[in-house]
Amino acid sequence: MSRSLKKGPYISVKLEKKVSAMEESGKKEGILFIDEINCVSETLAPTMLQFLQCKTFGNQAVPEGWIIVAAGNPPEYNKSVREFDMVTLDRVRRMRIEADFSVWKEYAVKRHIHPALLTYLDLRPANFYVVENDVDGMQFVTARGWEDLSSLMKVYEELGITLTEESIREYLAHDDVAKDVAAYIDLYKKYEDHYGIPEILEGKVTTSIYERLFRASFDEKISVVHLVLSGLHTSFEAVHNWKKITDKWFAFLKQYRSCVMAEEEPVAAYQKLCAEQEAETALRKKQGFLEKDEEHFLEKLGEKLCGACPQTEDVVGKTPEEIFDLIRELRKRDIYFAAASGRQYMGLKRLFAPVADQMLFISENGSNVVWKDEELYASVIDPNLIKEMQEYAKHFPNMHLTLSTTKAMHSTGSDDLSYRKMMVDGYQNDMVFDDDEDGTKLKVIKMSLYCESGIRPYAKEIEDYWQGRLNTVVAGAPWIDFMKPGTDKGAALQFVQQYFQVKKEETLAFGDNHNDLGMILAAGEGCAVSTARTAVKEAAKHIVGSYEEKGVIKALQELLKKQK
Repeated sequence: MSRSLKKGPYISVKLEKKVSAMEESGKKEGILFIDEINCVSETLAPTMLQFLQCKTFGNQAVPEGWIIVAAGNPPEYNKSVREFDMVTLDRVRRMRIEADFSVWKEYAVKRHIHPALLTYLDLRPANFYVVENDVDGMQFVTARGWEDLSSLMKVYEELGITLTEESIREYLAHDDVAKDVAAYIDLYKKYEDHYGIPEILEGKVTTSIYERLFRASFDEKISVVHLVLSGLHTSFEAVHNWKKITDKWFAFLKQYRSCVMAEEEPVAAYQKLCAEQEAETALRKKQGFLEKDEEHFLEKLGEKLCGACPQTEDVVGKTPEEIFDLIRELRKRDIYFAAASGRQYMGLKRLFAPVADQMLFISENGSNVVWKDEELYASVIDPNLIKEMQEYAKHFPNMHLTLSTTKAMHSTGSDDLSYRKMMVDGYQNDMVFDDDEDGTKLKVIKMSLYCESGIRPYAKEIEDYWQGRLNTVVAGAPWIDFMKPGTDKGAALQFVQQYFQVKKEETLAFGDNHNDLGMILAAGEGCAVSTARTAVKEAAKHIVGSYEEKGVIKALQELLKKQK
């Protein structure tokens, strides 16, 4: 963890928090890194002296086993620094650090610095770190400049923008170096096309390539070698990352197996371990112990773990008579029971068949409300948006698009037999599979994208694309749903409250996922099950047991007891 020290009161609070975080982490040893230490104000100098000598800041002491490392720029680079006096210098061990490309290169490879820049620096290592003063003022090139330029190049390549010498000069503030780099990058790209690097990596090397390389200059040969090595590095890294995920997943599954062997309920045990993994990642992030790459890795792992969670059976399927008897009793007391789900109405009706005539159905994430087979409400999507969605879905070959009407779900463009079987047998949907169906001719109340490996890696991109035009909500690990703006379970519940003249404070709602948030907030008494997503728990007034623990059923039973 690091901290720059410039402002007295502000830093006092921040540093005390960091010391507390070090204690909370439970780590027995570590490094507290303080940047810009020679920019400390004169008023803070005595406190800093005490900190360096005694490893205490106010009433906070640096935990045993932790060491303090500080850094600062020399006066010729930073006019705001001040020289330490002899008393301070006598309490530290000062080392002068010189720029070294070979050392930095190890870091650069791990940080995925653009291969064109690494190749250039291999050929021109003297240009790695340059600080010069001439008649035009100071010209300089630093390690930070190379890293920032690398980030810009990657963004420009993704957007198809040409990198200019002027853009390079914004990061490499040295005219000669910037000009030389610009010329080399152009040459590097020509080498990539000229030698067909992707074909080489696939093992498709022609005799003409060997001949061309044999006649090439030394610099050109070096560049081609770097291009090949960069491609290999990318492939090796992908394999390495998947191995990391596999190893972590295997360790997770070993824990899960131990829980199951200890006779813990399988789904609850899995969800508990996922929650623990999520909490540990959040704590490490809060304490500042996570690098960006590690954070991204753990997020990806969490998505895969969550996406692979065993599916909880429907409450109905586990305890049918119990829930059915509850619904009957509620209706006798003039209390409406509603099943709110992302599922279609017909599928829900079959699940609750014995009592379907005594309850409300809020289906398709709030797009449809049915009472005793009478459609009370349907939120129909603009046909133009349906047409656009059918084209948009083609950009994701690993996903399936469904269009929901009040009668059936329509799937277009998918011949995946396992997916079709899951939709019909697993979800018990009324399905229409038609590759050539024109969705604009349907009365569509909800559209959904299904991704077997998990929708969350794509969710942000999808939500940003449809923002303001469709209401998007992640509805479980593999699903993201699209409704007419303003449509969700919460809006549907408000409609029901108005239609049946039921007050908000007279409404009780249970939920576990993000698509339940609106409903939780619309109810006077919003309840989250213990295995719910964090955001749902935070929005709810009450926490009840999980579905496996019959938390919802027990809560309703308690409600009935109180009414006697």
